[in-house]
Amino acid sequence: MRVLGIDPGRHGAVAVVDRYGIDRYATLPWNGEGRLWADALEAWIGEWTCGQTVAYIERQWARPTDGKKQAFALGCTYGSLLAVLDIATQTPVQIVEPKVWQAELLAEGAGDTKARALDAATRLWKGERFRATTRARTPHDGIVDACLIAYYGLRCEMGGQP
Repeated sequence: MRVLGIDPGRHGAVAVVDRYGIDRYATLPWNGEGRLWADALEAWIGEWTCGQTVAYIERQWARPTDGKKQAFALGCTYGSLLAVLDIATQTPVQIVEPKVWQAELLAEGAGDTKARALDAATRLWKGERFRATTRARTPHDGIVDACLIAYYGLRCEMGGQP
């Protein structure tokens, strides 16, 4: 069983996790104008969904503080990912609320959610760097979240602990 975890959004990423650990991860393919490469998205997602795969994607919605363009771009990205997964690659999709997977995997306490997510990911996968490129110095928030979303999905699919 392989699970594709997707953290959509401007700094989003995808990750594939199985019971042996992280298979691979990458940031979403953006063009220079803040949009996903629509023509390459189907082939790109198709590479990630080969084999027994189910996709878990974090639910997205516009916030009152978002501008109109930002809210529209977020909706387009989210809709594009759902369409490609469901229609083009026929990958089963589960939509998960951020608070649900975070409550399951992140340690209780106050503080930055991103820092708690990085802590949880480094505890699960010791030695993993979660960097977008080999030259990057810091972990990528989207990659960390995508890995944790995939791990949450794997736990759900396997009925508890993978």
